[in-house]
This record gives sequence, structure tokens and C-alpha cells, in this order.
Amino acid sequence: IRDELDYQRHMDYCHFNPVKHGFVNNVEQWSYSTFHSLVKKGVYSKDWGS
Repeated sequence: IRDELDYQRHMDYCHFNPVKHGFVNNVEQWSYSTFHSLVKKGVYSKDWGS
């Protein structure tokens, strides 16, 4: 991880991966993700990646 932007891109990749591979239709459906806690903290909007 080189900087804050690189970190954010890696986090985006991790959160979108279940959608990319067809396990779910949107990021919010993947219950095993830190995405949900980051939505509560205001880092992501609930509909991010849709």
C-alpha cells in the first residue's frame, strides 16, 4: 500500500470482489464484509457499487 488512495482502491476491490465473481448481486448482500461497518461510519454509501 503506497498511500491513502492506493489503500482505498484495495478496499474497493475487496468489497466488490463477491459481486464480480457472481456470489451476490450487490455489495450490500455479502454479509462477510467489513463494508457494513464502513457504511455505518460514513466511509461508503449504502448503495456503493450498485
